[in-house]
Amino acid sequence: MMLIDGIYAVVLKKRMKNIIIRVKPPDGLIQISAPLKMEDRVIEKFVESRLDWIRKHQEKMRLMPRTAPKQFESGEIHYLFGEKYQLKIFPSGVRSRVLLFEDTVELHVPTNSGKEKRKQVLDNFYRVRLKDTIPQMISKWEPVMNVEVEGFGIKSMKTRWGTCNIRTQHIWLNLDLAKKPIACLEFIVVHEMVHLLERNHTKRFYSLMDKFLPGWRTQKDILEKFPAGHREWEY
Repeated sequence: MMLIDGIYAVVLKKRMKNIIIRVKPPDGLIQISAPLKMEDRVIEKFVESRLDWIRKHQEKMRLMPRTAPKQFESGEIHYLFGEKYQLKIFPSGVRSRVLLFEDTVELHVPTNSGKEKRKQVLDNFYRVRLKDTIPQMISKWEPVMNVEVEGFGIKSMKTRWGTCNIRTQHIWLNLDLAKKPIACLEFIVVHEMVHLLERNHTKRFYSLMDKFLPGWRTQKDILEKFPAGHREWEY
């Protein structure tokens, strides 16, 4: 643990080339990942140069609206690609299903289904919608960026919207992206695909983002302001 100008930071030394600063939920804890042999004074100097950025994002995290834990009961508001839907629960036979209407989403589940079962059914619905949408985005951007994505997966992640395995050319996307505006999903898809051209968040990485998706900062800002359960910022 380091104390730098009144800010506590957890330092993790790993096999890596660059320093990464993360602002972690829910209270804005600072986590620093740094190369194994990097001296503490170098890390401290780097963090000091980013203090304004750190404080700005700690304040953002403090003020960010957050969704209350869902109980998956009738009357709750749930989101699909940024649109609001009122949840309605209907008892059914053995088979579970989700029906989407103009402003409601119907969850048909067995009478004795509890919160976890209802969540599982709705998550499966979100997963299907993402699997229907993401391939079109990847196909759109592959020729533009001159890269090839070998595969993608969807999983629940607490602190990341996406990850990219450079070696296998496989990207993972957060299941919660199904709840966010569609432009935000595309931003994350492009972000992870750019990692196939530039591994780290370097100046070249952001230059490529500007080239392929000039409006990405607006989309990033929308994503950060949209109600979220967990989120972290990375420098």
